[in-house]
Amino acid sequence: MATKDPPREGDDARRAGATPGGVGGHGVPGLAGSAEWLRVTLSSIGDGVITTDAHGRVTFLNLVAQALTGWTQEQAVSVPLEQVFNVVNADTRAAVENPALRALREGVIVGLANHALLIARDGTERPIDDSAAPVRDEKGNVGGVVLVFRDITERVRQEKLVQDALDYAENILATQREPFLVLDKALRVVSANRSFYETFRIEKDATEGRFVYELGNGQWNIPRLRKLLEDVLPRNHAFNDFEVEHEFEGLGVGGGVGKKIMLLNARRVRRPGNHSELILLAIEDITERSTAERALHDSEVRYRRLFQTAKDGILILDAHTGKIIDANAFMAGLAGLEPSELLGKELYEIGMFKDIEENKEAFRELQRTKYLRHDHLPVQNRSGEVVEVEFVANVYHEDHRLVAQCNVRDISERSRMEKQIIKQSEALAEQSLRKDEFLAMLSHELRNPLAPIRAAVHLLRVHERGGENPIQRQAREIIERQVANLTKLVSDLLEVSRIASGRIRLNLQALDMNQVVRQAVETVQPFIEQRGHALTLNLSPEPVWVNADATRTEEVLVNLLNNAAKYTPDGGRIEVGCEHHQNHALVRVRDNGVGIDNELLPRIFDLFTQADRSLARSSGGLGIGLSLAHRLVELHGGAIEAHSQG
Repeated sequence: MATKDPPREGDDARRAGATPGGVGGHGVPGLAGSAEWLRVTLSSIGDGVITTDAHGRVTFLNLVAQALTGWTQEQAVSVPLEQVFNVVNADTRAAVENPALRALREGVIVGLANHALLIARDGTERPIDDSAAPVRDEKGNVGGVVLVFRDITERVRQEKLVQDALDYAENILATQREPFLVLDKALRVVSANRSFYETFRIEKDATEGRFVYELGNGQWNIPRLRKLLEDVLPRNHAFNDFEVEHEFEGLGVGGGVGKKIMLLNARRVRRPGNHSELILLAIEDITERSTAERALHDSEVRYRRLFQTAKDGILILDAHTGKIIDANAFMAGLAGLEPSELLGKELYEIGMFKDIEENKEAFRELQRTKYLRHDHLPVQNRSGEVVEVEFVANVYHEDHRLVAQCNVRDISERSRMEKQIIKQSEALAEQSLRKDEFLAMLSHELRNPLAPIRAAVHLLRVHERGGENPIQRQAREIIERQVANLTKLVSDLLEVSRIASGRIRLNLQALDMNQVVRQAVETVQPFIEQRGHALTLNLSPEPVWVNADATRTEEVLVNLLNNAAKYTPDGGRIEVGCEHHQNHALVRVRDNGVGIDNELLPRIFDLFTQADRSLARSSGGLGIGLSLAHRLVELHGGAIEAHSQG
């Protein structure tokens, strides 16, 4: 059997004379009195004592043994020891070999088995402890045995309490997310929690029993830390938040080197049981927190730098009181004050808003909507100069408080330019109006002499028919042709002036666009044939009904066809199509002419816009036709577009 506790000093001497007839101790007058002396001695000690003869039968029980076993002296004498001293294993309930019997058999001192329970005569169970020793006569023969035992119920209870407390503490440490180490006085690792092994990717057998400064690749071998740990036990010096920054093997990406920043805290603790002193070392990984704090600090530095160097004024207000709690240098310069002079003031006190009442009204609006904007707010600085600012304020949370950030931009120059632009726009509008009036007047004035000129040419043709010489006929034809061109130009100008002045009226009626397209083609047909173009007409098989002015719609199509014929080299192709398209009439005019330059295309419908004049100056024109077509189509609620590959 395993021995739990070694015999105590003096046990051999006591046990050597613990049976009647044995050898007495010092001071005993003789053998006759030794038995009584021994009984008195054994009865007075605090342990239970049972003696047996050489056959293992009980010869004596002291009072403690009687109380623990439930047997009296009279009941137990000559009874086999295993009946009186009935022991079983506390865990398995199996019978345990009586240590006294082994001591009789082998003549050796035998300790009780671990976890032994003594079952008393009334069934009471008690945990016991101690040992049995043989008693020898003068010849050295074993004449009996002395069994000494004690009730360790209280000790077991205390040990269980201690173990429960230890288990409780260990469970707490095991579930802590922060790594922990328990060190002995030599700074060897006694134990570590699971978080330590997981965090630093180290095995248990490579940790326990090793010096802390030997762990891993020696990352804990920090002279300052070692000195602090060595002072914990002898001086009871706890330390807090000792920062360690180190690159650990295996903690980086892909198992490489990874930097960790940790805070170490150490305390002296006592080991349950033997009360030896230990060091509890707690390790807090603050890598992410430290990185975030550094990023926040860098961000705050950048913010403060931007705040102070911004070319706009910035004010931070307490959203409850409306008082300034921060201001940048630009704002101070705008108000003509030092930055410190702005703090604690309300906006009206630094020249914003007309007075305190206007300030309060604006601040109430800001508190209600969390937003305030003034596009043109006058600000008067200390020297009396007034500047116009754009003022925008937003309310938000900052450090558990409500603040309002006000951005103040000096728009004095912009305001001056806006006023100048407005003035110039008004002047341009006035000029445009006068231009339209001039064109209208010019158109009317030009039409007046054209009528008699046209009539005079007609008279020449009538009276000189058959009698005119070739030179006269050629001169008359030139005059007729140029008068026709001039009449067309004047008519276009007059149309433009009517549209610009809103004097044109549309005679809307139901029209078949197929018929309008045919009429426009007939009008332009002579010009198309003169240029030798091939015309293809693709009309819808069904009527394409629209609500439009027949004359104006035909005028639009005539302008488009004339334009196509004019800018297509002789012998070209022109296609005209008409169809239904999404509840609209769609008319397309295509040609294979010179195209439109990409730079000109976006403004092709602007008034007086022309293509390269070198291409067809013989056709004349002021660049009015497409602009007129565009305006007439828009008056009908339609749209006109031009597409070209350039």
